[in-house]
Amino acid sequence: MKEILINENECISLGSIGCEQDLVLGPGTHINPPPEDGRCECCGRHLSELKPFGKAGDPLVGDFEGALLVKTWRPMGPYDEEAEKATEEAMECFSNEGYEDPLEWMIGKYGEEKGKQLWYSAEAYDATCAEWLCRDCIVLDQHEYFERLRQRRMSRCEN
Repeated sequence: MKEILINENECISLGSIGCEQDLVLGPGTHINPPPEDGRCECCGRHLSELKPFGKAGDPLVGDFEGALLVKTWRPMGPYDEEAEKATEEAMECFSNEGYEDPLEWMIGKYGEEKGKQLWYSAEAYDATCAEWLCRDCIVLDQHEYFERLRQRRMSRCEN
């Protein structure tokens, strides 16, 4: 059975889904809707392959009993210490060194490809997005989560 977090003024936000029927969205604006294909956004398994969440503490503190996918929030990218340090330096130095913005400074220091890679890596970690995850993926730490995503992308490229 789906959990509804918000249902006001035709804006709807679900918190969990428990079956394929929950994927059929009614009228209104759906905020961060579940994936149409009914797959965990980390491991890619379909609802039909997932073990439901149990009562409170299995595996989460809240009670998601029967849910197959639960909406959670994660950084859009993994932590990158080099990118964080470079971005902090850029924020401190860009205007004093005659640059109009920190990205321009980073491109000047590291070259276009490396400068943009560092900048966008730091930006991705600082940005949060909603993810629909199964009980196995929702408990992963950040490193494990992004490693599983990487492995899934690599396996798709091989096929």
